[in-house]
Amino acid sequence: SSASIFCDNSYGMYCDSRSPEPMYRIGHSEPDTIQIFIKVTPNATEDKVGSVERQADDTLRLALRVRAGPENGAANTAVIKLLSRHFGVSKSALRLFRGQTSRFKTILAPDSADLRAQLEALI
Repeated sequence: SSASIFCDNSYGMYCDSRSPEPMYRIGHSEPDTIQIFIKVTPNATEDKVGSVERQADDTLRLALRVRAGPENGAANTAVIKLLSRHFGVSKSALRLFRGQTSRFKTILAPDSADLRAQLEALI
Protein backbone atom coordinates (compact mmCIF):
# COMPACT_ATOMS: atom_id res chain seq x y z
CA SER A 1 0.00 0.00 0.00
CA SER A 2 1.25 3.50 -0.75
CA ALA A 3 0.37 4.60 2.80
CA SER A 4 2.74 2.12 4.41
CA ILE A 5 6.44 2.80 4.81
CA PHE A 6 9.42 0.89 6.11
CA CYS A 7 10.01 2.41 9.56
CA ASP A 8 12.96 0.61 11.08
CA ASN A 9 15.49 -1.55 9.26
CA SER A 10 16.68 -3.27 12.44
CA TYR A 11 13.31 -4.76 13.38
CA GLY A 12 11.43 -4.85 10.09
CA MET A 13 8.62 -2.68 11.44
CA TYR A 14 5.95 -1.59 9.00
CA CYS A 15 3.62 1.23 9.82
CA ASP A 16 1.24 3.79 8.45
CA SER A 17 3.00 6.94 7.19
CA ARG A 18 1.28 9.09 9.84
CA SER A 19 2.23 6.95 12.80
CA PRO A 20 5.46 5.73 14.38
CA GLU A 21 3.69 2.67 15.79
CA PRO A 22 3.48 -0.45 13.59
CA MET A 23 0.62 -2.90 13.05
CA TYR A 24 3.19 -5.71 12.98
CA ARG A 25 6.90 -6.31 13.63
CA ILE A 26 9.21 -8.85 12.08
CA GLY A 27 11.66 -10.79 14.27
CA HIS A 28 11.37 -8.40 17.20
CA SER A 29 10.80 -10.80 20.10
CA GLU A 30 11.91 -14.07 18.50
CA PRO A 31 13.77 -14.76 15.25
CA ASP A 32 11.69 -15.84 12.26
CA THR A 33 8.42 -14.58 13.76
CA ILE A 34 6.00 -11.76 13.11
CA GLN A 35 4.23 -9.98 15.96
CA ILE A 36 0.70 -8.99 14.92
CA PHE A 37 -1.01 -6.34 17.04
CA ILE A 38 -4.77 -6.78 17.32
CA LYS A 39 -7.81 -5.36 19.07
CA VAL A 40 -10.50 -7.92 19.90
CA THR A 41 -14.21 -7.35 20.39
CA PRO A 42 -15.63 -10.41 22.20
CA ASN A 43 -19.32 -11.36 22.28
CA ALA A 44 -19.79 -10.16 18.69
CA THR A 45 -22.52 -11.38 16.36
CA GLU A 46 -19.96 -13.01 14.04
CA ASP A 47 -16.31 -14.00 13.82
CA LYS A 48 -14.68 -11.48 11.50
CA VAL A 49 -11.32 -9.97 10.60
CA GLY A 50 -11.93 -6.26 10.18
CA SER A 51 -9.75 -3.40 9.07
CA VAL A 52 -6.66 -1.83 10.56
CA GLU A 53 -7.71 0.79 13.10
CA ARG A 54 -5.75 3.67 14.57
CA GLN A 55 -6.16 3.69 18.35
CA ALA A 56 -6.30 6.78 20.60
CA ASP A 57 -2.57 6.35 21.37
CA ASP A 58 -1.80 6.32 17.60
CA THR A 59 -0.99 2.61 17.46
CA LEU A 60 -2.34 0.58 14.56
CA ARG A 61 -4.20 -2.62 15.36
CA LEU A 62 -5.99 -5.21 13.28
CA ALA A 63 -9.60 -5.26 14.49
CA LEU A 64 -11.12 -8.69 15.14
CA ARG A 65 -14.63 -9.62 16.24
CA VAL A 66 -15.31 -13.00 17.82
CA ARG A 67 -18.57 -14.55 19.02
CA ALA A 68 -16.89 -16.12 22.04
CA GLY A 69 -16.88 -14.32 25.35
CA PRO A 70 -13.73 -13.60 27.35
CA GLU A 71 -14.53 -16.14 30.07
CA ASN A 72 -11.98 -18.95 30.54
CA GLY A 73 -9.93 -17.83 27.52
CA ALA A 74 -12.68 -18.67 25.02
CA ALA A 75 -12.15 -15.41 23.08
CA ASN A 76 -8.39 -16.05 22.91
CA THR A 77 -9.01 -19.49 21.44
CA ALA A 78 -11.46 -17.99 18.94
CA VAL A 79 -8.88 -15.35 17.93
CA ILE A 80 -6.27 -18.01 17.13
CA LYS A 81 -8.83 -20.02 15.14
CA LEU A 82 -10.00 -16.94 13.20
CA LEU A 83 -6.47 -15.77 12.35
CA SER A 84 -5.50 -19.30 11.37
CA ARG A 85 -8.37 -19.49 8.90
CA HIS A 86 -7.88 -15.95 7.60
CA PHE A 87 -4.12 -16.16 6.97
CA GLY A 88 -3.93 -19.87 6.10
CA VAL A 89 -1.56 -20.66 8.98
CA SER A 90 -1.99 -23.66 11.27
CA LYS A 91 -3.47 -22.93 14.71
CA SER A 92 -0.45 -24.53 16.36
CA ALA A 93 1.85 -22.04 14.57
CA LEU A 94 0.07 -19.03 16.15
CA ARG A 95 0.66 -18.05 19.75
CA LEU A 96 -0.83 -15.44 22.04
CA PHE A 97 2.28 -13.57 23.12
CA ARG A 98 0.82 -10.68 25.12
CA GLY A 99 -2.61 -9.54 26.31
CA GLN A 100 -4.20 -12.71 27.67
CA THR A 101 -6.81 -10.68 29.61
CA SER A 102 -6.89 -7.53 27.46
CA ARG A 103 -8.69 -6.61 24.24
CA PHE A 104 -5.30 -5.45 22.94
CA LYS A 105 -3.24 -8.51 22.09
CA THR A 106 -0.01 -9.47 20.40
CA ILE A 107 0.02 -12.67 18.35
CA LEU A 108 3.24 -14.40 17.27
CA ALA A 109 3.17 -16.04 13.85
CA PRO A 110 5.89 -17.68 11.75
CA ASP A 111 7.51 -15.19 9.37
CA SER A 112 6.78 -15.77 5.69
CA ALA A 113 6.61 -13.66 2.56
CA ASP A 114 2.98 -14.69 2.12
CA LEU A 115 1.95 -13.53 5.59
CA ARG A 116 3.84 -10.25 5.16
CA ALA A 117 2.01 -9.64 1.88
CA GLN A 118 -1.35 -10.39 3.48
CA LEU A 119 -0.62 -7.98 6.36
CA GLU A 120 0.53 -5.24 3.99
CA ALA A 121 -2.67 -5.66 1.96
CA LEU A 122 -4.70 -4.87 5.10
CA ILE A 123 -2.96 -1.54 5.75
